Amino acid sequence: MPAPPAASGVRRLQKELRDITLDPPPYCNAAPSSESIFTWYFTLDGLPQTPYEGGRYVGELRFPPEYPMKAPKIIMLTPSGRFVINSPICLTITDFHPEEWSPMWGVRTIITGLLSFMVSEESGLGGMTATAESRRALAAESHRYNVERVPVYKELFNSEYQKDLKKLNEEAEALRKNCGDVSENLGNKTTNASRAQLRGIVASIVVLVALAVGLLVLRN
Repeated sequence: MPAPPAASGVRRLQKELRDITLDPPPYCNAAPSSESIFTWYFTLDGLPQTPYEGGRYVGELRFPPEYPMKAPKIIMLTPSGRFVINSPICLTITDFHPEEWSPMWGVRTIITGLLSFMVSEESGLGGMTATAESRRALAAESHRYNVERVPVYKELFNSEYQKDLKKLNEEAEALRKNCGDVSENLGNKTTNASRAQLRGIVASIVVLVALAVGLLVLRN
């Protein structure tokens, strides 16, 4: 008797988890939610020599109980300038195109395909356009965004989270130090300026006194 669809999907996803854990695809990572193996989260690292370089983008895969016979939904959680966040993305590897879905495809196929699609300019539901400058700015901000606004990043990708958190703390400390140095320099400059101003006032008083004495001498 064939296994129910959900049981078949669980076994398939468990196998994919083992495969990805042993051999993660380049620039990608993925793991199931602690609440359900039918909900996965993944990260995409921006490819070199693209506006996304240096960025890290978190997304979500929602698998139906009939997986792998039916396709999942893909939703991005980190702004990139390429995809609308918190909105399903229309691709041939998603449930928008069930007629094109293949049960041979899996988590690895989906996230590597999405990474390739990301650097293209193909349009579609869930996609968006933006300037290269905007995408670079979002890439630079993506790590902070994930740490502060994507809770699952800490839960499932804690190693990356800790590295990003450490870097952000170091940057904040460096900024505080620089601000302190600037304040100290300004204070020194203000003190020096005040001393110079005081010396000028004293010199002016001395000149005025000398003039007054000179006038008195002339009158006498």
